[in-house]
Amino acid sequence: MNIANEEMYNVLYVYIKHEWLGYTNRGRDYAKVRLGFSHKNGDLRNSSGGEIGYVKWYSGNPSSGSAVYWIVATKSTRKQSYIGLVTASSGYSSPVPLCRFRVSS
Repeated sequence: MNIANEEMYNVLYVYIKHEWLGYTNRGRDYAKVRLGFSHKNGDLRNSSGGEIGYVKWYSGNPSSGSAVYWIVATKSTRKQSYIGLVTASSGYSSPVPLCRFRVSS
């Protein structure tokens, strides 16, 4: 998968937010999603090794981690600087893979 531009980022963001609220009843103000992206030596790549077209980083990122997660606000109380892509070690606490969300018809 590639996030080609800001429009695609926003469509996916809204989709993840909506589906997360149907996926769980946890009280968190965010969803943590695994996209299959990797970060190495300053390069962000998709699972096919291609470049990502549009990136919005979480505050303080990218960091030295190689796994990439997407923090999506599920409540309006979440600050804008604390949403977006974040790099971390691959064992970062249980993100939900994007492929686990159902596809709406």
